[in-house]
Amino acid sequence: MPELAATAWDCFWDLTGERPLGFGAVGQIPWSTIAAWADRHGIHCNDQFERLKRLVVALDRRWLEHLRASAPTPPPSPGAG
Repeated sequence: MPELAATAWDCFWDLTGERPLGFGAVGQIPWSTIAAWADRHGIHCNDQFERLKRLVVALDRRWLEHLRASAPTPPPSPGAG
C-alpha cells in the first residue's frame, strides 16, 4: 500500500470516533480534526495535507454511505397509513 494511502487509512480510523452526532444522524469527520491529526503526525506540506484530506474524506463518504445503507428501517408509527 502506498505510504500516503496507509497514512490516510490510519487517519480515518483514528478519527472515526470524532464525528459529530445529532438527531440520530452521524456526521462526517470534521476538517479541523483531520488538520489537527495531520499536524500532530508531522504533515505540514500543503500538498501532502490536501492529498491526505481528499483520501480521508473519500473513505469517510463511503463509510457514511455504508452506515446509511445498513441502518435498520424504523417501524411505522401507530395510526400511520
